[in-house]
Amino acid sequence: MDDLSDSDTRKFNGLLESCGLLQHIAEPTHIDGHTIDLLIMRENERTKVDHLISDHFTVLFQMDIPKPPSVFRNVIFRKIKSIDIDQLKSDLAPSNLCVSPSQDLDQLVKDYRQTLGSLLDIHAPLQSNVMAIRPTVPWYNQEIKDAKRIRRGLERKMNQTDSKDDIAAFKAKRNSVCCMLYSAQKDHYTNVIEKSGGNQKALFKVTNSLLGKNQETPLPPHETVTSFVNEFNDFFIRKIDTLRDKLDNIQLDNNVTPTEEDSINFTPLSEFKPVTEEDLRKIIMSIASKSCMLDPFPTHLLKQCMDILLPILTLMVNLSLQLGYFP
Repeated sequence: MDDLSDSDTRKFNGLLESCGLLQHIAEPTHIDGHTIDLLIMRENERTKVDHLISDHFTVLFQMDIPKPPSVFRNVIFRKIKSIDIDQLKSDLAPSNLCVSPSQDLDQLVKDYRQTLGSLLDIHAPLQSNVMAIRPTVPWYNQEIKDAKRIRRGLERKMNQTDSKDDIAAFKAKRNSVCCMLYSAQKDHYTNVIEKSGGNQKALFKVTNSLLGKNQETPLPPHETVTSFVNEFNDFFIRKIDTLRDKLDNIQLDNNVTPTEEDSINFTPLSEFKPVTEEDLRKIIMSIASKSCMLDPFPTHLLKQCMDILLPILTLMVNLSLQLGYFP
């Protein structure tokens, strides 16, 4: 790059200029006195050609890389894992819900929500905390987290003592963590690609995530999420009401002569068979322990309190089957 009379050098410099780039090294970087190690950036940076470590010189430079601003969010949570299950059961058993459950379905569901919600507030009250939102990666695991914690400890010790042994220990651990990160990332994507097999959609999804092209699901224009959800709900309610009105207004032709197929004997379904406690227990215990914010009790807590709540749940299901609705 130091020979400006060379045609390739001129072409390369022209290419850099056309792209708005600048080659910053103006000193020889090789033992023979030529500039063959380059630093290409868009803006001027302070550079320095330092001591010789091989047949090339060391190129030192300073870059201004702004750190992305931290994003904080107020997180509301409950310490569900700290709940004493035995104490929770002892508080639930003597409640009015379990001692004298209402035979009115609406009142029973209301008591169920209020009782379980109040007990949850007592044993695991809502807490809030301001947390920094940091991007997560799927291959990050506890082993890497522990190794990074050890690395930070060695780095603090190195900065305090500045001894050669501590510097060597920190560098060894730093290199080990880098290898762990690389191996975990490689193994993760290897497994994902192998599981995808010939599924082109899954493979494109992996490729887009690696290229940072994660696409959000597009939603219609809306002012707030709450208003959008309510409009979505109202749409389906209106749709069902319209279908019911049309079905009620259908005029049947009474002059139609029934065929042989129409006269086949069948047993009409006039009522549902009541569910037993044992059947309901099997169904609840077999489902996944998933919950949402609308649930008065997390599903895994519900399963642990099944002996106490099973009669209430069975009554609730059977009343719904008898009345033909669920509040």
